[in-house]
Amino acid sequence: MTPATPPTSTALSQISPSLRFGIVLAVLLALSVTAFFLALAPFADGQAWRSPLELAPIFWIPVLTGFGSFLIAGWVWSLRPDDLATRLFAISGVATLAFTYAPAIRYSTRLALPEMATTTLSMVNSLGASSFGIAMIALCLVYPTRLPGVRIWMCLNVGVFGLATLGALLGVLPSAVGVHLITTVEMLFIVIAVIGQLVVSRQDPAQRAIALWLGLAILFGAGGFIVTTAAPSVFNGQPLIPAVYSFGFFLLIYIGIAAGLTRFRLFELGEWAYRVFFYVVGSALLLLVDISLAVMLPIGPGTAFAGALIIIALIYLPLRDVFGRMLLPRPDVSDDQVFQSIVDVALEPDAARRQRLWQDLLQRLFRPIEIQATEFAGPEAHIVNEGVEMLVPSLRQLPALQLRYPWNGRGLFGPPHQRMAARLTQLLDHVESGRLAYDRGVATERQRIARDMHDNIGAQLLSALHSPDQSRKDTMIRESLSDLRDIINDNSAADLSLEEVVSDLRAETAERCAAHDIQLDWSLQGETGRALPPTASHALRSVMREIVSNTIKHAEASTLSIAIVADGRELNFVCQDNGKGFDPMTVKPGNGLENLQDRLAALGGELATLPTPEGVTTKASFPLARLEG
Repeated sequence: MTPATPPTSTALSQISPSLRFGIVLAVLLALSVTAFFLALAPFADGQAWRSPLELAPIFWIPVLTGFGSFLIAGWVWSLRPDDLATRLFAISGVATLAFTYAPAIRYSTRLALPEMATTTLSMVNSLGASSFGIAMIALCLVYPTRLPGVRIWMCLNVGVFGLATLGALLGVLPSAVGVHLITTVEMLFIVIAVIGQLVVSRQDPAQRAIALWLGLAILFGAGGFIVTTAAPSVFNGQPLIPAVYSFGFFLLIYIGIAAGLTRFRLFELGEWAYRVFFYVVGSALLLLVDISLAVMLPIGPGTAFAGALIIIALIYLPLRDVFGRMLLPRPDVSDDQVFQSIVDVALEPDAARRQRLWQDLLQRLFRPIEIQATEFAGPEAHIVNEGVEMLVPSLRQLPALQLRYPWNGRGLFGPPHQRMAARLTQLLDHVESGRLAYDRGVATERQRIARDMHDNIGAQLLSALHSPDQSRKDTMIRESLSDLRDIINDNSAADLSLEEVVSDLRAETAERCAAHDIQLDWSLQGETGRALPPTASHALRSVMREIVSNTIKHAEASTLSIAIVADGRELNFVCQDNGKGFDPMTVKPGNGLENLQDRLAALGGELATLPTPEGVTTKASFPLARLEG
């Protein structure tokens, strides 16, 4: 496959596109003013000029068609003046301007034109029509790719059709060989050139989309003119519609070719082409069946049209869906399968396998020829290289991916695929967020169990170990087992008053201190009847048990003083022993103190352990209003 002819620099490329387009617009306006002057001018001196509103459609339709066609062709050429394809497109615009303005002037002017002028306008019309066909054949030979032997075909195109046109205009050729026959044959060669482009570009989805779109635009534009006007004239029949009215078909050509040459939304051109083709074929079949029923059966027009609608609905529409599924690629994965695959990717713990599952899902949905990791920092999927590639953003531990040549190289990525990829990434991110939240919940629960095991169960088992009373030891072990079940199940008891919580805790602490010959000094002040939520009661027990355990194991103290004060806002307690203390520069806090600090921080409180000349003082507090809220 040979690429289109590369542009060569000329003097026109040195000026700005706006200036080039200004030149095109100036020429177009000058010709249009001339056409309006000839159409509105009075047929004799002293007569009034016509109003533009008096001009018939036989003037407006060709002029608007020629104006729009030349304007579009000139705009595309002004953007890329050195490109062969845009040059040929501009030449076709000049030809269209010729074969539309000439008959508009000829049939609308009231001036008594000399025979030479009338003949000249007729020849300009014929020459413009044939030149349009020559330019379009040449365009289809070089764009989107250069066909094999393009130079030979270009010479034959210009030579054969150019000489045939001159021969027909000069009367050298037989009368049967008129311009209408030449343009009809040119249309046949345009179709052949488009088929050649489709064959040559079959391995390149981008070029194939352009070829299909250009071919469809030319087929329905020029083909509409040939079918309604040129072909009936070749067979000595009457045109289905007047030639000037059929000029409107050419605007379709220029709009379509302009989209192809500028590669406007290239990734959608192929799908648009198929959709337009199916709709046009459906409309044509509806008219054909309607006419056939009206001619062949003794029924009225309304009955024939209703029968045609039924036949199209029962036969054509199902066939259109079948061919549409064959020509327009669609993923063969159901929504349920997509959701299940997303969940599998999100819940897979192994990173390598998660990446494989994610790529497998994208492979099933888009069937790209290549999937590879890439550097892409965008937040959403992005189409690049005119639909040949799509970039999928990275997700947490999944790398960004580059997908190339979807549908096994038979299509291009478009906005629907981009939206699908965006939905996939959003869904995967949502499921992964749920999985991470679950993992955080599991980790938090494990930390809670470990903390409660250390703070409560450890302290109780230590007390049971040192208790001389066997029955009391059994009781404490049973209480430890009960607390263990509560910790595992995270049971939340009913609110208890501060006095009730402290009463049980004081008895437990006094027994533990007595077992180690430590004198306990206990003080409770403030709102002792205030109800404590389960979190506050649990925190108070844990802190007190850990402090007492540290005093028993490390302080070598003989006395322990505990003061608890509850005011309207927070609960404060101070524990002080007369032990040996510690050096804060050399002693690192253990898991117990760290657990207490984490627990109190979660409640909005704080903990401080300070050495004093008389031992160690531990201060703790947490807000009650926040817990109750």
